[in-house]
Amino acid sequence: METMSGPGTFVAPNGVFAFRYPPEWLINDFIAIASSAGQITIGSTQEAIDSLNSQLPALTSGHQGIQVFGGTPELLTGGEITDGTIESMISYFVGTFERQYPEIGTPEFMEFNGHPAASLTFGAPTFDSVIYVIALDDNQRFVILGGVSAKGELDALIPIVEEIAASVE
Repeated sequence: METMSGPGTFVAPNGVFAFRYPPEWLINDFIAIASSAGQITIGSTQEAIDSLNSQLPALTSGHQGIQVFGGTPELLTGGEITDGTIESMISYFVGTFERQYPEIGTPEFMEFNGHPAASLTFGAPTFDSVIYVIALDDNQRFVILGGVSAKGELDALIPIVEEIAASVE
């Protein structure tokens, strides 16, 4: 993971993930969930970062925030998935989001730098969101990027999340 450096680069202290992000964005403190898992929030503004602490975020137009989680399938799903694949992981999030949010899209599958990945859009009256799940280390480690934008501004958010996803190590 030490291959990444420079402005707009984050390397988790416990080595669970590294990624590049827009250099003008703000980054919160890393939260270690376990020795091999963690989470960090980045955003275009502090308001965007703060809004991600809500079940129903409400972002001002032009603001975006992204939460990045990394770890094993078991840690990322509260023990529901112990031997994850990209399909089982995205299915877990479909089921979770269907119970929480009124708008949910259809999963799409792709690759980032040779790693299997999937995305899913979802939303509510106050926000639009997309999640990308990336499988690393033969499905032993996953990185999840959850991006949130103001309602109606998902098209501006997706390229940013995809650029970050393409840099994940």
